[in-house]
Amino acid sequence: MVPSSKRVVAITGASSGVGARMAHACAERGFDLVLCGRDRARLDGTKDAIEASTASRCALVAADLNESAGLGVFAQALQAHRVDTVINNAAVNPELMQRESLSSLGQIAEVINTNTSAAIAVALAAFEHFVAYGGGMIVNINSVAGLRGSGHEPVYAASKFGLRGFSESVKDAWFGRGVRMMDVYVGAIATGMSIGRPDVAELIDPDELAALVIRLCETHSFHTREINIQKTIPATRRTSRVVFANGVFDLLHPGHIALLQFARSLGDKLVVGLNSDHSVRELKGAERPIQDQNARKLVLEALRFVDEVVIFDELRTGKIVRKLMPDVIVKGEEYSPDVIRATDGIPDAVEIVTFPVMRDTHGRKLSTTATIETLRSDR
Repeated sequence: MVPSSKRVVAITGASSGVGARMAHACAERGFDLVLCGRDRARLDGTKDAIEASTASRCALVAADLNESAGLGVFAQALQAHRVDTVINNAAVNPELMQRESLSSLGQIAEVINTNTSAAIAVALAAFEHFVAYGGGMIVNINSVAGLRGSGHEPVYAASKFGLRGFSESVKDAWFGRGVRMMDVYVGAIATGMSIGRPDVAELIDPDELAALVIRLCETHSFHTREINIQKTIPATRRTSRVVFANGVFDLLHPGHIALLQFARSLGDKLVVGLNSDHSVRELKGAERPIQDQNARKLVLEALRFVDEVVIFDELRTGKIVRKLMPDVIVKGEEYSPDVIRATDGIPDAVEIVTFPVMRDTHGRKLSTTATIETLRSDR
């Protein structure tokens, strides 16, 4: 795409939060704007603030993108204003506000409709416009929950996984038609949805995030396909938050790596509890482990995101957890945190976070047991 002298950026979910910050960042770079949202009064406020302080012009699309009529109005605005960049930002996350998973079918449908269906429809409308226009860029504001899930907001995570799956399915083909797509996977942001968090002052600065994303939209000799953005832990906390994860870790596989990386991202130090050879035989049978505890410990200690490995002999983790008293423990999602706490006797002061079961491309659970069975069948 040949850059024009006056770029025009359309932003969905622009009435507040990150969307509004993106609008201000675009205006500061000299771009004109098409701001889309459901709240006309807030859109007016954003427009007035931008036009009072910059030379950028703002067109408004007060529409509900969950409805066909709203999507139609948005698509018409792309053409009318010759938009060359669409920031696909609109999203909802009631789980974060309620601090519990959704159970109502209506609430689940709203999250999926807004974060997945409408976001995909916006991308499709932008693609059709850009093909006719001669090229353009789509920026999907996703979440780290769309990369690895999130135990305390599973419906939101599922909706973002859906957007990610769509993007990965079309990204290369669309690029061949002159349409670039960038997926931005963002950690917790200090916006209205996070206002009740005790660490809100330490979360990602929305203005800093907006400025970075807009600058990434301006490159011409290359483009960023995806970017993973996480908060910076203040130096005063870098040795304070301890995370604990445990397992046999007999034949290390991608599921192990993903779990340990996720666990380390939750704190400042990761301690891995390793089942002793005796406890592995009790859990898995006389033929296990394949590697003895010293070998398994050596392999784990070589991982850069593992800070310490402790061998424990019990079948349950309650004793070792009560001895170490970490801030957080990470477990597989086979059981809920309540069941894990009751079964293992985990103190109430220790937070329990679950991690999704990892599967291969054939949908099979990644595990050492499955690997051994595959080797036996092949043999």
